[in-house]
Amino acid sequence: MPTGNLESVSLLAPGFMGLNTQDSQVSMSSGFATRADNVVINKGGRLTSRDGHKLLNAFNAELGEENYIESIWRHDEADGRRFYLANGNNKMFLGKETVALRGSFNNIEDITPEGAGINANRWQMQTLPEGSGSDANIYTIATQKSNPALVFDVDALGEGKWRRLDAVGTKPQGVTNFDPDCCLSAYGRIWTANITENPFTIFYSDLLEPTNFSTENAGILDISSVVGNNDTIVGLASHNNFLIIFCQNNIVVYRGAEDPDSMVLEDVITGVGCISRDSIKATGTDLIFMSNSGVRSLTRTIQEKSMPMRELTLNIKDEVTTGLLYETAPENIRAGYCEDGAFYIVTLPLNRKMIYIDLRMPLENGSARCSTWSLTNGDLFSCFFDDIDGYNLIMGVKGGVAKYEGTTDRGDSYDIDYRSTPSDLGGAGQIMDKIAKNAVLTIEGARQQDFVMSYGYDYNRNPRKIAVDRDLGSGIYTKYNEEDALYNVSKYSSVGIGIHRIRIPLGGAGESFYFGINATIKEELMSILKIDIFLKIGKRS
Repeated sequence: MPTGNLESVSLLAPGFMGLNTQDSQVSMSSGFATRADNVVINKGGRLTSRDGHKLLNAFNAELGEENYIESIWRHDEADGRRFYLANGNNKMFLGKETVALRGSFNNIEDITPEGAGINANRWQMQTLPEGSGSDANIYTIATQKSNPALVFDVDALGEGKWRRLDAVGTKPQGVTNFDPDCCLSAYGRIWTANITENPFTIFYSDLLEPTNFSTENAGILDISSVVGNNDTIVGLASHNNFLIIFCQNNIVVYRGAEDPDSMVLEDVITGVGCISRDSIKATGTDLIFMSNSGVRSLTRTIQEKSMPMRELTLNIKDEVTTGLLYETAPENIRAGYCEDGAFYIVTLPLNRKMIYIDLRMPLENGSARCSTWSLTNGDLFSCFFDDIDGYNLIMGVKGGVAKYEGTTDRGDSYDIDYRSTPSDLGGAGQIMDKIAKNAVLTIEGARQQDFVMSYGYDYNRNPRKIAVDRDLGSGIYTKYNEEDALYNVSKYSSVGIGIHRIRIPLGGAGESFYFGINATIKEELMSILKIDIFLKIGKRS
């Protein structure tokens, strides 16, 4: 087999289109990844290791080290004081902040109200002032099916407490047990829905009276005639001056919610619904939610009512839908939105899986760029709070509350796993062997990062592996299963944090070529910028 001169092929921004487990690898663009775990798409459009997370609270005996925080909310007083409300182990917890010291969770304490009978940990919380101006009392309403609605407020001494809503204000007339599963603060009212007695009625409070549901200007909205008696309200949202009612099988849109007496039914989106209240997240320009077929965009869903539906997770559709089959309690699916990182993250708790969805740049087929996340020992984030005021994203974890930042998971390293799609390396449409000689991998950060590069040919599932040891910039390559094991590479690497070009010896031949990176992230984030492959090409006889 004759070979030509040494040629080079560059694969720029490998994996920048995210994970694709749906399409055939034969025709898949090199911008996709066939594996993408613990990575994100950064602002520059490069595949990068995700941030880690840092525990914000000290140990609390009432929560316990093995129990998760499963709901988080921030209650803001008019004078600037902040109270973080959290729930776990069937208890309600409080973390206080001062104006001078933001993000302090060390004083987290148990403030579970006596006699509340709390029996689960998926509270939804919303805040609304009673009245207007600086003298207004601030109330946070908490709802959870099969539990009485609760109210949190702060007394004159600065002490926060929970009470039953019907002990502070009034529940709707004719309702025996006011136990709504969802709530929304919008248009000057608290909106609640899905009580045990009636799963398809919305109850809304009086204007700027978040605890009063039986006064003259409070009311109800019964949608049973719109969706039928066989549907159930899952969650509520406001968007572009609309009231959005997510049901299991339908989405109902009302216009004019500023004045409930004159609200008009704007639209009913049939055949698609929401399976998890806590998957509904506002992203500024859109609402994202989990349907029974994957993660969807409300705006896109409305636009495409008369067209075949497309999901943000279309490129991993089978993986997501298969995972949902095992989520026997879909109400426990949780999601968060990080404004700074421009991503949506959703957990599938029974699958022990988290799915990252980039919201910066949609792909041509309407899908978003996706990856998976995993934590050490199969752990996961149990809930999210989208705090745009300095934190970006706060998560519930085992033993407390964490912040999305840093390069470790609570001090422990974590692994990233990337594998490219097979590339024909410039020989499309021709039966040709590519004889790879070496590659130059360009990465950003990770000055002292050890990692393993794998590569292979023609869809071979047993790639060759090369360990790269870069400790203090004086490391070596160790080529697995070969006697000529050591290659000094310090001369190929720059010193200091920045962009590094690393030359890696290759071998073997085939029609197509793929590579992968597996790295343990310790002290620096790692971005994959490009790979240059030097090869000889020869036609097969």
